[in-house]
Amino acid sequence: MNYLALFMQDQTDLSTAQHALMLMVPILMLVGIIFLAIVIIPFWFICKKAGFSPWLSLLNVVRWATSC
Repeated sequence: MNYLALFMQDQTDLSTAQHALMLMVPILMLVGIIFLAIVIIPFWFICKKAGFSPWLSLLNVVRWATSC
């Protein structure tokens, strides 16, 4: 919670801000990987059941990323 108060101040210490960002990057990467798994796994089974290559589920992620 101290990091939230850090960003609400007018003047922040640069090293503290860098430390906060270094803590957030792995957390955001983990959330991204979990989100990709939640999206890819159902499409994997849908493509396989429809008779298509399951690797097309990766194409859905690319299509979704470019449409945003």
